[in-house]
Amino acid sequence: MISQVLFLVGLYTLGVLAGLLFKKHIPFVFICLTGFLWGGLIWVIGGVSFLIVSIPYSALTMLLFLITVLISLSIIHIRQGIWRLTSSDFFWFVGVMAAFLIVVGAASRYNYSIASYDSVAQIMLGRDIANHGFNELTTSTLASWGVFLPLLQSVSVFLGDGYMYAAQPAFAFTLLITFFYLSQRVARQNFYGMPAATALALLATLTLASTYFIVFQVFYIHNGLISATYLFVAIGTFWLALSERNNLWLIFAMLALTGFSISRTEAPLFALIFLTLLISSEQIPYRVRLTAILPYLIFLVFWYLSLLRVMGSGTDILDPTKTLAVIGLLIAFGVLVGLSYYRWVERYLLPALPKIMLGVFLVGLAFLFTLKPTDMQTNLTAILKNMFDSGRWGVTWHILLGLLVFGLIQPRFNHERLFSYGIPLFFALLLALGFMRLPYRLGWGDSANRIITHIMPIILLYTVIKYSHVIHGKKQV
Repeated sequence: MISQVLFLVGLYTLGVLAGLLFKKHIPFVFICLTGFLWGGLIWVIGGVSFLIVSIPYSALTMLLFLITVLISLSIIHIRQGIWRLTSSDFFWFVGVMAAFLIVVGAASRYNYSIASYDSVAQIMLGRDIANHGFNELTTSTLASWGVFLPLLQSVSVFLGDGYMYAAQPAFAFTLLITFFYLSQRVARQNFYGMPAATALALLATLTLASTYFIVFQVFYIHNGLISATYLFVAIGTFWLALSERNNLWLIFAMLALTGFSISRTEAPLFALIFLTLLISSEQIPYRVRLTAILPYLIFLVFWYLSLLRVMGSGTDILDPTKTLAVIGLLIAFGVLVGLSYYRWVERYLLPALPKIMLGVFLVGLAFLFTLKPTDMQTNLTAILKNMFDSGRWGVTWHILLGLLVFGLIQPRFNHERLFSYGIPLFFALLLALGFMRLPYRLGWGDSANRIITHIMPIILLYTVIKYSHVIHGKKQV
């Protein structure tokens, strides 16, 4: 339907307008390429905020919310004069918007959506939220799903459509073009010429775009591709903030990490791994750490407290005990960030956090294997077999594993532990989470197999950075 296309293009435009606030310090191309992410996030954060403060969620309240945001952005743009675009900026804005319009228009015209039970459940949850607001039934059901996709699907009721079938291709388009841009940007730091960086970035992007399970999820209505897109942007901009010494990248990194964290109920646990690796760098000043991280933590704590208040006995995925554990970890991390004001914490504890985390996970996994050896062995076997055989990944992980193993003997690059620790810790947490639920199973629809989608683009980016250093012959740093 034309209304669905217009809505998604409207979110894209809103996201670009919000990103314009930082165009003096962040490349405008990046803002154009990622506009849909920020527009979608604004919509979902608005809905979540309504739940937290008990404001009815409806077409009228969301319309008033969007109008308020637009008026606020317009006032800032006019006062600061940042609405003025150069001819190059205007070209990029119009070009990317036209490409985005073509993609969502084609997705609307030719609907190749794929749905499973989980897809239908989240679509129906979104429709229930739109029709009945946040009541006891809908909010308790959110304990099984992240809130992002249901709130995005709820728009279909406001538009008079069955479901938002063009949203998944919109995220896929954003992931691919952003992946190419960030890959080229990081590779360009290691090559003197643009052609070599472009060729390496294009090769990595084609690898991502030709992976069958990624292509499948372009049309599969679920939160896997949404989570992967936001997490990739978060980690990519984390690394740019460190390598380019531009802390304003952290604004987009934390926004992306927020999008990731509300896409799945267990996502904040993965996010804390990468946040810990970020603050372990001595490059992020104390005030920047507080300014960037505390709003993210406060928002998530309030969100999980809202879920705790209404979830009742909870579900098999998130119950009151698990919710309290997530809240506790978020608060504990906030305390750690606050204590990093003290020199001994900043100088001795923060740099040691990656090794501490790795040690804790290894000991923890050994303990879990002792408690439930059969279940943990089943989980490990399912993860590996799905990656290399049953998960619709083709030869992707055979190639990536070879690149990762060969990369171990290559010189390290600046801030590499964001990847070299983050990737194994991601898999360690994924394996540990299987202890607290039914064992993982063989097949593409297994939860762990879908979660692996989140880390795959990050591993590809890691190989781009790693091997661009190798090709260029940079020495260890």
